[in-house]
Amino acid sequence: MVNDIKIYCIGDDVEKNKVGNKAYQLFDLVKICNVPPFVCTDSEMFWSLLNLAENAELLGMLKQFFYSKQFDAVELKYIYDKIINMYVPQKIIDEIDATLSKKNIQEPYAVRSSSTLEDNAYQSGAGIFESYTDIKKEDVLNCIKKCWAAQFSEKAMGYLKNVNSVEQFQM
Repeated sequence: MVNDIKIYCIGDDVEKNKVGNKAYQLFDLVKICNVPPFVCTDSEMFWSLLNLAENAELLGMLKQFFYSKQFDAVELKYIYDKIINMYVPQKIIDEIDATLSKKNIQEPYAVRSSSTLEDNAYQSGAGIFESYTDIKKEDVLNCIKKCWAAQFSEKAMGYLKNVNSVEQFQM
């Protein structure tokens, strides 16, 4: 599964469900106006990494979390920390680095969320997830992990519960 992960760049053909709504809109926007260079990870990367043996404990926690449909601040913080420290194979780290170099995208970087849970037809989800700016190359992976972890933040869980539209996000 991890071998099928792709890093997308300006000029690539992408499907909306592969990159999230915000990134998909950027890929469209670049066709009609000048957009700063960017790369985007496959939307399946996080979930594929969870299936690695090194991340089995985290996967088990998330399965229990989704099964119980209950959350509290302490549990969400624990999940957040586990995601920040999750295992990512060197191959993926090297691919992210190579893609940034290949496309000659220079520091500083911005790392932003792009989820199917934001900027969609039902609600914006504005400010629910994370963005990081002025990032050095060696900090990109950690910021990507922070974006992944943000989907389990108290803010995101509260928002999704309040809009009561999780079913609408299934793709």
